[in-house]
Amino acid sequence: CISNIKQNSTQETVEKIVKQYGDYLNFELAIDPKTGKNCGYAFVDYKKVSLAKNIEEKMKPLTIDGEIATIQLDLTGMT
Repeated sequence: CISNIKQNSTQETVEKIVKQYGDYLNFELAIDPKTGKNCGYAFVDYKKVSLAKNIEEKMKPLTIDGEIATIQLDLTGMT
């Protein structure tokens, strides 16, 4: 999960940054259906466990549209 994303950051901007760190299966920027703005967080499912384990270190500090984002890994169910 990537959090602390500015509300005016777009799906394209965040996804472009995520792609720099490796191949992934799914990417979702949470969008508020009422406002159409992002909710400040995104989910990324990377293809390889080894990449997921190293991604937090590689992404620090992760800056999106001038804001330092927070990265939290969940390796539950990954082999």
